[in-house]
Amino acid sequence: MADLEVRDLTPAFGAEIIGFDPKAPLDGDTRKQLQDLFDQREVLVFRDIDLTHEQQVRLCNMLIRKD
Repeated sequence: MADLEVRDLTPAFGAEIIGFDPKAPLDGDTRKQLQDLFDQREVLVFRDIDLTHEQQVRLCNMLIRKD
């Protein structure tokens, strides 16, 4: 599981994710952690990461699907 730091953006909405490497393979635990955070916080912010359009689409699809 990736060592992610999660910071609340507000007490009820949004979270900043620190330590996420979009180029690293996502293990099941990290995938579930991100999906759960997205379900609970509704917005996830990943600062200073460089994603191609395809990587962004893959990340978004992973967050909304419970595979």
